[in-house]
Amino acid sequence: MIAEQDEITRERIQTGRRVLRKESAMFKSCLRNRRAALVATWVASVNASAGGFTTGAGTPAETIPNTDVLYWSGTATATTFVPGQVNAAAAQALNVSRIAFSKTTGSGDNSAVWNPTIVIDVPAQAVEGTCTGTVNHSVA
Repeated sequence: MIAEQDEITRERIQTGRRVLRKESAMFKSCLRNRRAALVATWVASVNASAGGFTTGAGTPAETIPNTDVLYWSGTATATTFVPGQVNAAAAQALNVSRIAFSKTTGSGDNSAVWNPTIVIDVPAQAVEGTCTGTVNHSVA
């Protein structure tokens, strides 16, 4: 699970779009599959918590909806598995669950490591404040 807390400032609001973290150790995702299965396929999904990123009482001006929270997994740093979104052009909003990474063939133990990027488009009506939200990874 990734949890991020970040301060929204007037300068950031004026620029409109900003990257929270790009290839940061804080956002490194690691999946270890130790099932030693004959068919060892899996899908790692990502989503943002319901309600988006909020500050204060979570009024519309204090909320950045998940449609404005973009994610891309990038390429894996330690595997050849299939990325959900290989680059910024393929970024997807986290208003629904998205595929972060998958393993479509093979057997035995395996692992994947990737450094996702999260971009938040700050709405024009956003107010200053400490904005919190959660981005979750899960695997099946």
